[in-house]
Amino acid sequence: VRLSCQATGSPEPEVKWSFRNETEPITAAHTHLRVESDGTLVIDTVSRAMNDIYTCTASNEFDKISANVFLDVRGHEVPVISTGPTTRTVFVGERVSVSCTASADPLPQIYILKDGDPVVADVAFESYDTVTATISFTVTDKSVSGRYSCFAVNNKGRDSKEGDITVFEQVEVTLVHYSIESATTPEDTASEEATRENDDSEEKDYGKDNGEVPSEVFLYEPKLNQTKVILACRVTGAPSPDIKWTRNNKVLKSSEKYVIEDHESFTTLAIVNFTLFDAALYSCTATNYISNDIATITLNVEMPDYFTEWTECDVSCGQGMQYRDELCWDRLSSKRDDCRDTSGREYRSCGILPCPEPPVIESFGSNDKEFTPGETVTLTCEIAGTFPLHVEWFKDGEPLENCNNVKIMNKDNTFILQISNLTESDTGSYNCAGYNFAGEDSQDMDIAVFWGFSEWTEWSDCSAECDGGSTTRTR
Repeated sequence: VRLSCQATGSPEPEVKWSFRNETEPITAAHTHLRVESDGTLVIDTVSRAMNDIYTCTASNEFDKISANVFLDVRGHEVPVISTGPTTRTVFVGERVSVSCTASADPLPQIYILKDGDPVVADVAFESYDTVTATISFTVTDKSVSGRYSCFAVNNKGRDSKEGDITVFEQVEVTLVHYSIESATTPEDTASEEATRENDDSEEKDYGKDNGEVPSEVFLYEPKLNQTKVILACRVTGAPSPDIKWTRNNKVLKSSEKYVIEDHESFTTLAIVNFTLFDAALYSCTATNYISNDIATITLNVEMPDYFTEWTECDVSCGQGMQYRDELCWDRLSSKRDDCRDTSGREYRSCGILPCPEPPVIESFGSNDKEFTPGETVTLTCEIAGTFPLHVEWFKDGEPLENCNNVKIMNKDNTFILQISNLTESDTGSYNCAGYNFAGEDSQDMDIAVFWGFSEWTEWSDCSAECDGGSTTRTR
């Protein structure tokens, strides 16, 4: 509400406002009342509590006059929500509040719901016609996500507002299942038909933990067209991450050979007709723009002792090959011996782990190195190298962490340090350090925060009266 008061005179009169029968002058201490330069009284928050006679007084050294205005605030009959839930995103561990403020006469009842279910809220009465309900909680997981609604109701009507809360959660991948399934032989097909139909009547839940899954598994002589390996990973994270299965770091697509199925909380990979050549490192990777995670398992094949030992891998890392020769049956000695040719030679992949690349900081810094207090500096550190990469930030040798004015972020291989509301104490040497299992790299950058330079002093007297001298000034 704006109450105008215009007064003229010479000298120009001073305008002041008061209320409560002119007993209380309006000053800066009245947070909801303020007087503008043209003498207008502004009431920012209007309620019935503001009902009163407001007096405008204009005075100069010759005279003093005043005028009164009566403010009559009448409440809403139908509830009106002034503050309600808003749509926003939050992180696990964050403290969150949802508030709802409504006004009406008669005073409304106020409710907060999540996905249609009532939530117990703390209720506070702001005035005789205004009430506020609040819920506060710490985000523990993505179950907090949902639609939050506010309803204000009295016998005259109702009002409502709603907003969505979305939880961001770090990605986590866990290998929870490994099994081998053997196909039935043709002669067993008829006798086991009924049993197989009964097994198919209930979908297998591979997403459940079946004990600790080893990181390396050996299959003993898988039979061609009779062995299927099932792998399952449980994946959590919000927003929902993108999931990929890889074999020796090459992305797999669902096919007759590799059957990939994504479920609500887990994903499965079925390797059909598993053979010696399917021995490899299999990985499940999940990524969203918050983080990424990976789970791996190495599948090896053990064959009976009628082969020689495998040769050494021809590479130490990356994709390599090794072979072994089949032993031929020697009827005379009743034992196996080396074959005369290489027709029985078998090959397999080896060195399946990628060759690690140590981190290299490709660029580091900001657009400026000198700042004034109150500004914001953003340091960007782009690092190349084998994932996973671990990055730490330091100032003058001391580690930095997220706090009120310090934010540490990353996206892919770009790592960001942002410091807002700079003060002179933020002056110093900032260091970005990247690590992985292959090495480390770091770079420094000096940041100066100051108010600027003073004016120059007067020039000093010349150091010599003749034959050349020097004079100085400072700031």
